[in-house]
Amino acid sequence: MNIRVSCILMCILMVAFCTADGLSQDSPDIVLLDAMGDYYNGEYSKAIKLLEDALENYEDGNRLTAHKFLAFCYIAIGVNLQALVHFKKVLSIDSDFELDSLAVTSAIYTVFREAKRERAQEGACCSCFIPGYGQFMKGEDVKGKVICATSGITLVATLLLWFRTDHEHTEYLSLGPDERDRIEDAYQSYNRWYRISLAGTTLFAAMYLYSIFDAFPFGSSTTKSSSGSGFGFNLHEDSETIKIGFRISL
Repeated sequence: MNIRVSCILMCILMVAFCTADGLSQDSPDIVLLDAMGDYYNGEYSKAIKLLEDALENYEDGNRLTAHKFLAFCYIAIGVNLQALVHFKKVLSIDSDFELDSLAVTSAIYTVFREAKRERAQEGACCSCFIPGYGQFMKGEDVKGKVICATSGITLVATLLLWFRTDHEHTEYLSLGPDERDRIEDAYQSYNRWYRISLAGTTLFAAMYLYSIFDAFPFGSSTTKSSSGSGFGFNLHEDSETIKIGFRISL
């Protein structure tokens, strides 16, 4: 009886072990590692299939990595438009994400910069309709909220000021020749509200234009390299580090 029970327990443990092992092999983290291995081994189509099948199972961190390697794979097989889509998804998860130009191929870095440029243009276009939205797309939530709130307040205030200015103008025009003693005061009141309204309009326009131009990530990072063939230096700068590399073209 004891031997039979022991055999049954061993069988149960073996089944449980095999099941757990099978699940671990199919887990999203393992799939991501397998896909990365396939990419580095040059099996791009296999990596694409693995990542696209498992993409919906990832949280932001692994989802970003999955989109990044999908972009790498699509560039490797020459489908740059699809790579552009995945790089934009990377930037939607982390708007401050950057690639090291010395660690990736020039083709990958070129497509990535194009994705950043297009996303910046999309953010600026969105800011044309909703001031501050471009900042939200860049991940600058606090700045986006401030711009959105300030733009809304100045817009409403400007509209109210122009209504008051129109009222003062109507009052001024309604005065007749027998009310000359009030004409000068009415004109001064109208002129005062007109100037205030212009100031409000200028403030709103300044905030509106700032929200558009600020949506472009100017100066976030730059990459410089010496021109020409042969050899030269590559310089990669960001807010914290400067990396210098030596390039040799054969």
